[in-house]
Amino acid sequence: MKKRLWWIIAALAFSASCVAVLDGLQNIMVPDFFHPPKLEITGAPIDVNLALKPLKVSVKGDAKLEQLGSHVVKLTSSSGHLRIPLAKDELIYGLTMRLVSDRKQSESQIEEVGSLNRRGEIVYMWEIPSFASYIPFYVSSRGYGLWVEGWDPG
Repeated sequence: MKKRLWWIIAALAFSASCVAVLDGLQNIMVPDFFHPPKLEITGAPIDVNLALKPLKVSVKGDAKLEQLGSHVVKLTSSSGHLRIPLAKDELIYGLTMRLVSDRKQSESQIEEVGSLNRRGEIVYMWEIPSFASYIPFYVSSRGYGLWVEGWDPG
């Protein structure tokens, strides 16, 4: 069964706009208002190139890149995993409305686990009937956000 993962890279900025250029590759140009991370995707062969100044994301292979807004792009692939190497001092915030060490026990005894900074932690997310739910979005201290749409583990 193929996994369906959608990645949205959201640059958090107040000015300038992205320009989409289609010429065999799908390209998104973003002005140099922040320092973006590297992207590494494994699975089916997909070429993702990321230039820093100005930010330019391009994909080739089993992937589709779509501009959703002036500072938002969507990367869709039928399989694979996404890895973003972090800068040494980069902090990660978000990923959940609550963090728990044991998801079964936490349904009856909710307790806080960890700190606001999620760096170095593995956050498991399940869609289960519950009053609290996981939010697959994080914001980096380097000025970008990442939304992962889909609930398949992996």
